[in-house]
Amino acid sequence: MMQQPPHANHFQHQMRRQSFDLVLHNGWNSLLGNFSLAVLSLMLVFSTATSLSLIVWSSVFVMIVLGRHWLGYHLTQKPKRSNSDVRLYGVMVYTTALMWGIFPWLFYQADQPLSLTILAIVIAGLIAGSVASLSAITAYIRGFLALTLLPLIALFLYQQQFEFVVFAIMMGFFGLFILNTASQFQHTLAHSIELNLQNQQLIDELVTAKQQAEEANQVKSYFMANISHELRTPLNAIVGFTDVLLTTPASNEQQHFLESIRDNATQLTQRINDILDFSKIEKQNFRITTGTHSPIENLEQTLQAFTAAAENKKILLEVEIEQPLPTALLFDAFYWKQVLSNLLSNALKFSNEHTRIEIKLFYHHDTERLYCSIRDYGVGIAIEKQQQIFEPFTQADNGSTRQYDGTGLGLSIAKELLTSMDGGIRLSSEIGQGSLFEFWISAPQVSNQGK
Repeated sequence: MMQQPPHANHFQHQMRRQSFDLVLHNGWNSLLGNFSLAVLSLMLVFSTATSLSLIVWSSVFVMIVLGRHWLGYHLTQKPKRSNSDVRLYGVMVYTTALMWGIFPWLFYQADQPLSLTILAIVIAGLIAGSVASLSAITAYIRGFLALTLLPLIALFLYQQQFEFVVFAIMMGFFGLFILNTASQFQHTLAHSIELNLQNQQLIDELVTAKQQAEEANQVKSYFMANISHELRTPLNAIVGFTDVLLTTPASNEQQHFLESIRDNATQLTQRINDILDFSKIEKQNFRITTGTHSPIENLEQTLQAFTAAAENKKILLEVEIEQPLPTALLFDAFYWKQVLSNLLSNALKFSNEHTRIEIKLFYHHDTERLYCSIRDYGVGIAIEKQQQIFEPFTQADNGSTRQYDGTGLGLSIAKELLTSMDGGIRLSSEIGQGSLFEFWISAPQVSNQGK
C-alpha cells in the first residue's frame, strides 16, 4: 500500500479537526433544541405516563445532554484533541439519540394513537435539525439517525395497523432523504473546509515569501550601501587629484585626458550617490528636516551647478518666477534641491543642442504648496513608459540599444523624496516634443512678504 505524503496527512488531519470544531460550535443550538423538544414531549405524555418513568427518563436525559454540553465546552478549550476525544463525544451523541429512540416505547399508550403521531413529528423535527449540527462528521449523523428513527419505525410496525405501517414506510423514506441531504451537506462542508485550508496555506506561503523577499532586500540594501561607500572613497580621491593636476602645466592633449578622467569619475560618483540614496530610502534610513529657506535662493544655487553643462550643449536655461513668491518657507532645502538637480540633469541629458530648458517656480497660497516645473525640448518619453520611469532601475530607453547612461534611480528617488515631503510629481511628454515635469511640496509660509 502506498503511503500518503506528509502534507496530505496534515491536510486530512486539519479537515477532521475543523469538522469536529464545527460540531462543537453547534453545541448550544443542539442543547436548546433537545431541551425544548423534551419539554414538549413530556407535556404530551404527562397525563398518561407514570411519575416514576417520567422522573427517571427526564433525569437521565438531563444528565446526558448536560454532560454532552460540558464535554463539548471542555473540548473547545483544549488546544489539542485526540481521536479518543472525538469518540467520547460521539458516545454522548449516540446516547442522546438512544434516549429519544426509547421515548415512544416507554410512554406510548395504545389507546392514544394520536400521541404517537405527534411524537413521530417531534422526532422528525429533531432529526432534521441534527443535519446542520452533526453532518460535519458522517458517523455522528448516521448513528443519531439510526438510534432515533429505527426504534420509532419498529414501534409503528409493531402496532400491525395499516395506517401505522404506511407511516413507518413514510418514516423510512424520510430517513433516506435525511441521509442524502446530510451527505450533500457534508460534501459541501468538506469542500468549503478544503478551500479554506488551501487559502490559508496559500496565505502562509505568501507571508513566508514576503518575509524572505524582505530579508533578501535588506541584505541587498546592506550590500549596496557598503560597496558604494567602498567605491566612493577612491573615486573622490581620483576627482580630487585630477583637479589638482588640472591646475598644473600640461599639453592640450593631457588637459583633455584629465578633464575626461574628472568628468567620468564625477559621473560615476553621482551614480554611487544615487545607489546610496536609494538604499537609504528602501531602509527608511533618512529624515526630512524642515527649516526656514528661500526658494529663489535655493533655485539659483542649484542652477549654478548646471550652467557650465548647459553652455557646453548650447542650451539656454530660462527661469520664470511667478509673483508674489514668499521669501521664507518651511521645507527641507537639501532634498528639494536634490529633486531639482535630478530633473535638471535629466533635462540636460535628453535635450538636443541649441534648445532651451524652461524652469518655472510658483507658489499656491491657498494650499501652501511650492511648485516647480521643468520643460525641455528633447527626445520626449513614450506614453506607455511614462509611469514606468518612476520605478527603480527603469529608464525610458531600457534595452540593448540604450543611448543614454544612468542607473535609472533618479526619478524613483525624486518621487520617494517628494512623497516624504507631502508632495508629488507628474509628467507630460510626447516623443520628439520634449517633456514637462512638475513637482510640488508642502511649504508653509514663515513670512507673507513677497518677492
